[in-house]
Amino acid sequence: MNYYIWYLFYSAYWSAFELGEKDSPQGNANYLLTIVFGINLFTICQLLSLFGIKFPIFYLVIICAGIPIFTNRYYFLRKKRFKEKYNDFKFLRTPAYKKRRYLLLVFIVLCSVLLLVLAGIIRMSY
Repeated sequence: MNYYIWYLFYSAYWSAFELGEKDSPQGNANYLLTIVFGINLFTICQLLSLFGIKFPIFYLVIICAGIPIFTNRYYFLRKKRFKEKYNDFKFLRTPAYKKRRYLLLVFIVLCSVLLLVLAGIIRMSY
């Protein structure tokens, strides 16, 4: 699982770098993963509400926005950890992986949003 999270991070990193973000592609990759993790946590909270576990809106915001922001910053943007993984995922920069990177990022975001919509539909039907 750890490998795939780093794979997604570096896919976003090299895509941002290629699209002209030379100053901080790390930050852009971090923002993308924060949004994806936040959407997925919100989906989990929606599904938990089916079982009678309800969260007040304040706690929902803290869980779905606060946790990914702080954990992603610590996990991905620490210098030592970023440099350790940099050479392992440098192959993603090659032109052969360009289309695959973009498709992966679009696929991950679409799946997250579709799961959220599906959870909302299931919740509304009960």
